[in-house]
Amino acid sequence: MPARNAVVVTYGEPLLRLSTGTGRQIDRAEGLDVAVGGAELNVAMALSALGRRARFVGAVPDSFLGDKVMRELRSRGVLVDSVHRVPGARLGLYFVEQAAAPRGHRVVYDRADTAFVRSEVAAQALDDAGTLIVSGITAALGHGPARQLEQIVATARERGVEVVVDVNYRALLWSPAEAAAALIPLLRSADVVICAARDARSVFAVDGSALDSAQALRERYALGANLVVVTDGSNGAAAVSADGQWSAVAPRAAVVDRFGAGDAFTAGLIWSRMAGGSAPEALEAAVALAAMACTVEATSRRSPKRSCAPSSTTRKR
Repeated sequence: MPARNAVVVTYGEPLLRLSTGTGRQIDRAEGLDVAVGGAELNVAMALSALGRRARFVGAVPDSFLGDKVMRELRSRGVLVDSVHRVPGARLGLYFVEQAAAPRGHRVVYDRADTAFVRSEVAAQALDDAGTLIVSGITAALGHGPARQLEQIVATARERGVEVVVDVNYRALLWSPAEAAAALIPLLRSADVVICAARDARSVFAVDGSALDSAQALRERYALGANLVVVTDGSNGAAAVSADGQWSAVAPRAAVVDRFGAGDAFTAGLIWSRMAGGSAPEALEAAVALAAMACTVEATSRRSPKRSCAPSSTTRKR
């Protein structure tokens, strides 16, 4: 378990999110809401808001868009000493069409040849680090990012830094077979694994309840992990370790914007573990923070302070 005052490092690609309001289609929208985003960046900002020292490792263009990302990170208290500025590069974008049921959300990526793809990890990225958080998204972005991901994970292992892997499968970026080939070795290097139930089915051919899926992932691919967690949306989440099995019921939430809820889950889980929380306590904190993240729009989202975290129900099995 990392020390409470250790730095949490997240590594990934920063993006700008351009989104419609609920029920508006992109091809008919006269304006789009703009927010700084990216899974790993979201986790760093949430952890900083929760009082943890967080460092974001990535790259942005040496332009006004890169300045926007840097200002956002600094305003949230995130360490940016390992963010690489790349002249003449671009910032990745993603467009979100917020839909009302039964219509599904639509996402379009525009992230080719970005500053992140051209960059390398700074040597000091893991200085003072106790935990490294990465996701499968990075491995899907091409040979360069995948190689850098392997390198930073290997360095973390050498230094005794806890490695947290969020599978975060994105069907728009690669196929399940491609993802499995790249992510199975990553899971074998992880101390903590987080995976959505749908991703367990699609990528790893693991089915059943969240608890069954977590157990199967641990036995097949992450036997060395201290904790394997499977999330199942509004149904909650489950976790397994050598010490037991637990499930947590998600608090009921009026969903305003569900994008980023998984990142909030990861932040809540790691925050609680660093605070000395047990596995069931960490799972409870994670589902609570994910539910709260759904209740505000991404453009105005702020993670709640520790005193505001709601309770949920956790069961040991």
